[in-house]
Amino acid sequence: MSTEPTATPSASVPRRWGRSVGSILIWILVLPWVSTSVRAQSPEPDRNPVYQELLVARQTFYDAVEEKDKIGLAEDRFEGIIEARPSLAVRATAYLGSLKGLRAKHSVMPWSQIVWVRRCLSQLDAALKQAPDDLEVVFLHAVICHNLPFFFGRRDDSVADFRGLIELLPEHHTDYDLRILNDIFNNIIERSRLSEEEIARARQLRVDLGYPKLKPERHGD
Repeated sequence: MSTEPTATPSASVPRRWGRSVGSILIWILVLPWVSTSVRAQSPEPDRNPVYQELLVARQTFYDAVEEKDKIGLAEDRFEGIIEARPSLAVRATAYLGSLKGLRAKHSVMPWSQIVWVRRCLSQLDAALKQAPDDLEVVFLHAVICHNLPFFFGRRDDSVADFRGLIELLPEHHTDYDLRILNDIFNNIIERSRLSEEEIARARQLRVDLGYPKLKPERHGD
């Protein structure tokens, strides 16, 4: 279980950015890439009991985006996957890094927010280094870097990640469930900073691979 960090302002972060740190909360508050209201048909990976554990943990992560009290449960579930399912350990590590980003959202002090974001990035960077071909790991890294305030210097990393996803999808898409693939395509096409040509390629790839955009379910269905 993670604990609240204590920190003093770093010399590497200009004091004038202290008030800008509140913008960190924007990307965590919205997290537009999380499809919390999508109901989809389950492709092949979902039928694997081992993969089911990841789906349950991921849903808890989605819940934690809105509910602070779910962060600890999500961390416990991903830590359990690391211990019990070595094949999914790196992916679970990437989610643990992202959960540190959620802890930044709920931190009160700006310097505490910065500490949590740095921990988030450290864990995501390590996961990406271990599994550069894992779509879900690359996607988590891409979205966090995309939404961070400029002074973290991660915009180029985000572009490289989204560009890499386009290259990885044709060969690796069958190893992932429809929900995460929907999120990946949505973010590449609608929110990435890729060129118009690259986005057009992603649109065509979505058609070629057969992953139409999922419709959000209506409340009460």
